[in-house]
Amino acid sequence: MKNPASSNHPESGNVLIYIIGAIFLIGLLTVILKGTTTPGSGIDYEAMILKASQVRAYGAELERGVSYVLRNGRSETEISFAHPNHSSVYGTYGSDPTAEVFNLQGGGVTWKDNDSDIQTADTDWVFTATSDMNLVGDSSNMDLVAVLPYITQDLCLYINEQTGIDSDPIENIDNLGDAYVLTPFAGSFSGSETFLGDTPTEFKPEGCGREAAGGGGSMPDGTMFYYKVLLAR
Repeated sequence: MKNPASSNHPESGNVLIYIIGAIFLIGLLTVILKGTTTPGSGIDYEAMILKASQVRAYGAELERGVSYVLRNGRSETEISFAHPNHSSVYGTYGSDPTAEVFNLQGGGVTWKDNDSDIQTADTDWVFTATSDMNLVGDSSNMDLVAVLPYITQDLCLYINEQTGIDSDPIENIDNLGDAYVLTPFAGSFSGSETFLGDTPTEFKPEGCGREAAGGGGSMPDGTMFYYKVLLAR
């Protein structure tokens, strides 16, 4: 007599395959629907989030580097952004190590080359002190600022979202930058500009701006840029 418990049931294996297949299809459908209903939810968006984090982390590193130079007993006007890969207008690398942000004896910041994935033009970081950044430091003093020009629109909007700056609608970004003259910092804190947000209470010491149309600044009209206040005075 055949023991029913020993009988093979191939249909049980088939059912299991059907269940696994159904789970896979549901997961695939969920991913597809998410990608079609959530703007920027694809791989490019995830990469952009990573890039934004890297830019902001580097801005923070530059700020720390400036503070380290000051802790070395160097004055504000002695801060140097000299580096072999940077414009000579910032000085000669190694000529005054403890004052140099990119020198291990100074600020200890690692130099980073441009990232073509987040820029529309190949341009290095700019360090300038020609503007009084609104709600930062004394209103009569120019502040030291790092600027990464020509960043993409998506990156610009995302950074402002993260820093709490209103960028909706996108036209509002225009009011963040007015005519921004990027005079390289070589020890002089001078200028007459006031860098404003959409409203005086909205300005943040880190964010994204856009060169105002017809402003006559250093960048073409409409150019988007990341900024980070390195030293509020």
